[in-house]
Amino acid sequence: MIEYSNNDVPYGIQYTLSYAGLVPLRSQNVFYNRQTANFIFEAKQLNQFAKNVLMSREDTEYVFEWTSGTTVQIANYSNAKLVCRSGKFYSAATPHPKLGGRSMDLNCDSFSNGILKGKNKYTILQQYGLALRLEHQSSADKEIYTIASVDIL
Repeated sequence: MIEYSNNDVPYGIQYTLSYAGLVPLRSQNVFYNRQTANFIFEAKQLNQFAKNVLMSREDTEYVFEWTSGTTVQIANYSNAKLVCRSGKFYSAATPHPKLGGRSMDLNCDSFSNGILKGKNKYTILQQYGLALRLEHQSSADKEIYTIASVDIL
């Protein structure tokens, strides 16, 4: 779950089921100023899948490709691709003090139908089996994500 805010004022939530925080399998945005939620967006077919990204080594490339679209616009699918390169290991407490183990940066280029759409920076939390997005940059904007709280169950 990601909460969107601008100048510390929340304006929406994104609910996402993903593979390791990288490949969105199913997601939906809900904006507080609208009466209905956006259409559900889901992966229809996985074409290329880097299974070992969570146990990654430094300076390694990983590629994910999938076909996705909304659940109501059946004929309007797009081909998505994520090309990622791992960085160096560091303490998982760096992004948030409650996190344990090791973390590693993962820099990814995201493509839609062969066109570069954005650059993303993630941190891979190997102990938890999850990658968290820290930054997204496109030609239109730059988003910076913060880990606001951690609850370990």
